[in-house]
Amino acid sequence: MKVYLASKSKIKVNACHQAFTSCFKKEIYVYPVTVSSLVSEQPLGKFEIIEGAKNRLNGLLDYYNDSYFVSIENGIFYEDGRFFDIAYVLVKSLNGEEFYIWSEAIEFPFEYAKRAYILGGIKTAGEMMIEEGIIKNHNDPHKELIGISREVILKNALIKILKTIKKT
Repeated sequence: MKVYLASKSKIKVNACHQAFTSCFKKEIYVYPVTVSSLVSEQPLGKFEIIEGAKNRLNGLLDYYNDSYFVSIENGIFYEDGRFFDIAYVLVKSLNGEEFYIWSEAIEFPFEYAKRAYILGGIKTAGEMMIEEGIIKNHNDPHKELIGISREVILKNALIKILKTIKKT
């Protein structure tokens, strides 16, 4: 089974491969493709996160067909006095239907997320946490902040959405 992923992120590729293998129990080929989200480096707010995921999916559809298509966009949002990192996961099934789900939201340290907002998303909260020695891995701050990797969070969201797709 072919799956085109609108990212070359190793974390997203692994999460996608694990989720599809778990749900479909067959050989899965994940083809990572560089596709621009056309949003800021640090997407700010749920609207921009959704827009980035849709832009990536549409970029894939320009080149490929007859496969599953996956787009994942992480970003931060502010709610009830706290900042959270979340991913919008968008999957286009073989029959062309689109499905989406929000990943688990992970609270991010307030001062770094707030600075990302102040800078208008040109720098990520993760990059700022690295500069100050809070974390070591910009691509997976979740692991150091809460002990669960971004890969696991994305895989779990993908499994939920794929189970929904299988029911249709």
